[in-house]
Amino acid sequence: MIYNRERQNEIVSEDIILTLCKQEKDFNRYAKMVLFKKNQNIFTELNSEGKIYFLVAGTMMMNLSFQEEAQQELILKFLSENTFFSPDSFKEIDDSIKVKAKSLTSGACWEINFSFLQKVVRQAGIENEFHSKQLSKFLQMTLDHLAKSTLSKEARIRSSIAQIGRELGREDEFGQITLPPEITQPIIAKFSTATREFVALTLGRLVDEGILKVRPKPWIINDINRL
Repeated sequence: MIYNRERQNEIVSEDIILTLCKQEKDFNRYAKMVLFKKNQNIFTELNSEGKIYFLVAGTMMMNLSFQEEAQQELILKFLSENTFFSPDSFKEIDDSIKVKAKSLTSGACWEINFSFLQKVVRQAGIENEFHSKQLSKFLQMTLDHLAKSTLSKEARIRSSIAQIGRELGREDEFGQITLPPEITQPIIAKFSTATREFVALTLGRLVDEGILKVRPKPWIINDINRL
């Protein structure tokens, strides 16, 4: 495989790495397309070893739980199109972490043998850059969660709604942000690590303050700067 090192920064983008994989003659031997429905588990720690996934269409939730803690499963990150994801990054940090990827919407992803992908990025001369980018993405997820965990319950809920708006919402010409219709109170509770009851109370306050509109669906953020 011929690789121009002057394009190194450009070629590390994840959609281009997938293209490099597809150019290999044995790609279909080491990769398969997985179609999923809403609320479907894409992988768990039991069936994902040695695999990496590339989200082609739809939205997923990266869910975590801890073997030694009796706490509810939490949503660490929402994943959108054209991104790689794998549970192995978490296992390397703490093998007590249980990782699931659950679909928020219907969609599709590639399931790729990780050793095959490593061979591809090694041949392209971008192995270190690829792994550094994946590690950086994981660390940013963790830092975002830790920063949010220091806030009060109401502040966590406000921050979570704002983050979902920025990452998944659709902004109109007036600055209002429409959230995906799949976003619900239980989703907000898992993302903010707050109870559903407290989420309901906080949503009521946001509606009274004119910051959020929740009926009829989809939810609309009227002023994200006030969250």
